[in-house]
Amino acid sequence: MKNIHVILIGYRDPTMLDRAIASLRHIGSRVEGVSVLGEMDEGTKIDGRFRKINFKQGNLNNLGQNLESHIQTIFTDYILILHEGDCLKANIGRVPLNLSKEQNILACSRTVKNATITYPFLVRTSFIKKTAFFSRYRFPFSEALMPAWLASIQNEGASIIEGSFISSMKNQGTASGQAIIEFIEKYQKMPAFEKQSPSLSIIMAHFNMEQYAGTAISSCLLQTSPAEEILLMDDGSTSHAYKELEKWSAHPGVKIFRKENGGKARALNDLLPQIETDFVMEMDADDWLDPDALMVIRNLLLHLSEDAVILYGNLRTWKQRESGNLQFKGIRKGYPVRNKKELISYRFPLGPRIYRSAALKNTGFPLVEFEDGRMYEDVSVLNRLLMEGNLVYKDFTVYNVREHSASITKRNRSNWNDFLKFLN
Repeated sequence: MKNIHVILIGYRDPTMLDRAIASLRHIGSRVEGVSVLGEMDEGTKIDGRFRKINFKQGNLNNLGQNLESHIQTIFTDYILILHEGDCLKANIGRVPLNLSKEQNILACSRTVKNATITYPFLVRTSFIKKTAFFSRYRFPFSEALMPAWLASIQNEGASIIEGSFISSMKNQGTASGQAIIEFIEKYQKMPAFEKQSPSLSIIMAHFNMEQYAGTAISSCLLQTSPAEEILLMDDGSTSHAYKELEKWSAHPGVKIFRKENGGKARALNDLLPQIETDFVMEMDADDWLDPDALMVIRNLLLHLSEDAVILYGNLRTWKQRESGNLQFKGIRKGYPVRNKKELISYRFPLGPRIYRSAALKNTGFPLVEFEDGRMYEDVSVLNRLLMEGNLVYKDFTVYNVREHSASITKRNRSNWNDFLKFLN
């Protein structure tokens, strides 16, 4: 009986796509149709043995929305999902691709080096149609979408298939591939606290970053230990960019404000009265957090000394490529900063920055005369906070920096030495 519809996600390479479709012959008697979601080269030639193959072109940044809308058009009993590079092995024929009444999902696990990821493989169509997860969130990597969804519906009739019946042609052994796998694995971690931790919120200034802000906000919402509140200030973006940002106000815990353009420091200062938590984390709208970021930070805050006004660590950096892919560049290790001299000699932005809320409200983000207070805001506020207490470094990496051509800092290479003349 043909009661399975296959969805292939992210297959950009025509050779990988053709091999994936060819591998479906192992379950050919069950396959009603095949859909390919993602960006494909024009003129792609594929195996012609399946009667119904739908190509759904679309930017992978909107993968979740495209997937959700397409799922609503499928009426088979089951949906089988494969990701770029995946092919079915011949031994899949020995797997009973059916679900009992108590089951909604068959999942499979794969291990790359020391990381193990669980993916949904066979899903009951009526069950997956009921979730609005896919259109509600955005991810830095298309590979993260389905594992994150699976983690969000724990105890919903999911079981793991034992055995190796999927092969992958995609090289996950590259630095970028391994970093992506390690990131995705963190969706499966459960919170672990020693005791009640301090309350924590997130603040973010947004200016025409609608291309990336959805990923940043999603990463705040999809935490193993959620923030008490997420406060966003739009700093005079275009109407289109603001409307894209405003959509996120539908999520509980997200509050969005708007003001005329005045720079990041002014935007964040306007958010300070809204903060009601013990600590607050500052985040840029083009960056994103690891899924366990706030869990790690909360446990560190438990042991933070009373004289500490800020906690910071390391930064994981990625280069945004024109193709839409992200290239892993490495981890920038932080180190202790004890005075102004060490601050101004720090070789990259100090982060991630988790402020003690009382101290930050006391100093605010200083508005120096240089460039009307619109550059090096992080250095200005850290310099002021050094007068209030200690900046504490811990060796942890949960914050991802996206390097891209639209960055304000890259577009405005103002003279650092000129700025230092205004730093009191």
